[in-house]
Amino acid sequence: VCPQCGGKGQVQRVERRGYSQFISLTACPRCRGSGKDIRDPCPECDGGWTRKRQKISLDIPKGVDSGMRLRVAGAGEPSPDGGPPGDLYVVVTVRDHDIFQRDGADLYLTQEISFPEAALGATIEVPTLDGKKAELVIPPGTQPGEVQRLKGLGMPKMDGYGRGDLYVRLKLVVPKRLTSEQKELLRKFEGGDGSKKRIFSRNRS
Repeated sequence: VCPQCGGKGQVQRVERRGYSQFISLTACPRCRGSGKDIRDPCPECDGGWTRKRQKISLDIPKGVDSGMRLRVAGAGEPSPDGGPPGDLYVVVTVRDHDIFQRDGADLYLTQEISFPEAALGATIEVPTLDGKKAELVIPPGTQPGEVQRLKGLGMPKMDGYGRGDLYVRLKLVVPKRLTSEQKELLRKFEGGDGSKKRIFSRNRS
């Protein structure tokens, strides 16, 4: 037992101001609030504690997102009265992906397609988060900017039930260089020789 505080961990301080008397309680400077007298204190901490950096193992659950807190029991600050230590809370920040954009459990991907693929339809392969390829069916007449959904190919859900979806934004790529034959085919498709100016018209409802 600490002889200075009698095992209470606190000492009383009396201060007089004129005819008034103020009493305050502070942590015992000898035992540092523990109430115990350490006769052979550690030379490094002098009977208290020291701060050290320590690496710990942390299990990251599937589907974790930025801003979520993960609790590590018993890895916090030590208790001043000798009780169990507190907990450590780790705030997660998820780095951006080079290919996918995330919205909760759903993922978004931009995929380039050619004019023939958009006009005639096609079946293409798109990347997935697992590193595999998934088939995506492009229907004939697909317009630029349309979004196709691949169900169940998004992020794992935090509750452990199922996954989100993968949404593929289709971006039409216009070739910068065409052969004479390709230009002629496009002119025939347009229904002219390509020399006529197109007149802007506004649809009126």
